[in-house]
Formats: sequence, structure tokens, C-alpha cells
Amino acid sequence: MSLFAPSPWKWTRLFAIGLSASVAAFSVFGFIAPFLGVNTTLAGAALLAAICGNAQGLANCMAANARRAKAKGDGYAATFNACVVCFLGFGALSAFGLHNGWEAVKSGAQSGHIFPSDMLMTPLFLFAAFSEPAMNWVVESIKALARDEPDEQEPATPATVERPRLATVGGVALAVSGVAATVAAPSATSEQIVATMAPMSATHSALAAIVSTNTGYPSAREHALALKSANPALSHEAIAVTVGSKRSTVGKWLRAAAA
Repeated sequence: MSLFAPSPWKWTRLFAIGLSASVAAFSVFGFIAPFLGVNTTLAGAALLAAICGNAQGLANCMAANARRAKAKGDGYAATFNACVVCFLGFGALSAFGLHNGWEAVKSGAQSGHIFPSDMLMTPLFLFAAFSEPAMNWVVESIKALARDEPDEQEPATPATVERPRLATVGGVALAVSGVAATVAAPSATSEQIVATMAPMSATHSALAAIVSTNTGYPSAREHALALKSANPALSHEAIAVTVGSKRSTVGKWLRAAAA
């Protein structure tokens, strides 16, 4: 069945075993029931229901398997024909189960209730018994059609995914190296550092990650404390831009260190 496409033969075998067991049990029941001396109607009905239920499952499997055999070509013509015959037979057995259930509903209803005529319900039961399994043929066909259709967009290759990321990281790293040179200058002022960092469009988090790996500091916090210790005249804003963190975060770090 289409829902269990990875191993459809397993479900065919599973329903076949269920049908074989149900038929065997029902056959045995037919011989021993007259000699049991008790009401065996419920047990017989349950076995018959199991037969019809497994038949419906096999009708689904045969429809899907027929589509697969058809797609394989002439070498599987016999398999295709067998699947079609089994599909029709199991569908008929399922239709019998639906009709039998309908008769049970009518017989158990209160007298005087008007039901639809059998001339209407019998075709509907036949349609339900055969169309529902036949949908598996349709599903298998649509799956094959979807596999043959090209994708609308060409999937991104690792190279096309990597290039924008490398460009971003490279740009941030270049900006960081420029800032490092500016900060290292003995006469560097806060305004010069801010002006150097102004063109950067990288996020704080991305910049902080690169700074921590390219300056040798274990974290942006340690880097900020080192900058403030080396040049106490640096403003919080200049340090924040340099280490790639928020100004308020840098202020918290410096106040905590000074406490």
C-alpha cells in the first residue's frame, strides 16, 4: 500500500496470513459449531468479519502491487494479471461484507424506520469496496509522476551555500583586523575607533565570535576588560564596537569588574 511504500510485499503477506487464518478458523467453525450445544452466532460473525476485513486489506495491496508490476514492463505481466484478478476477488468479498453489515443494520433497527433501497445501496457498496483499494493505484502513479518531474529550483550545492558565509566571515574578520590596528595605536581615541567600526554590518554575535578567536581572548568580556585596562580613556561604546557586544553589556562587565 502507498502508505507503507518501503516494503509493500510485507503488508501483502501480513494480510494474506490474516486471511488464511480467518478462512481456516471459519472452516473449522462450520464443522464443530453444530456440536457445541451453545449459541455460536457471535463467534461465526466475528470470523466472517475477519475474512472480509483482511480481504479489504489485500484489495488495497493488490491495487498498489498491480501498479508496480505494470511499471516494471512485460517481464512482470503475469504478476500484474494475478494482482488484478486478486484485486477484483478481494473487492467482491469486501462488498459482500458491506452488504451483510447493511442487512444486519436493517434487521436490528426499530420497526417503522425507512432505509434507502437496496437498489441504491448495493451499487454504493460495490463502489466503496473497489474504489478505495483502486486509489492505491492512483497514489502509486502520482508518486511515480512526482519522481519524474524536475524540481522547480536547482538545489543549492555546498559551494553556493559556503560562499556567502565565507564572504560574511571574511568581511567581519577584515574589519576586526582594522580595528585591532587602530586600538593598538598609542594615540587612538574613542572617536577614531568608532569611525573605523562604523562601516561594519555584521551582527554583534558574529563579530564577538570572530574577535574571541582572532585576538586570543577566551571571551568578549575578557577582551573588553583588557581594552579598558590598557586604555582607560576608551568609552563603553568604543569597547562595545571593538569586541562586538552591546554597549549596555560592556557597561555591566566594566562596572562589575570595578566593584
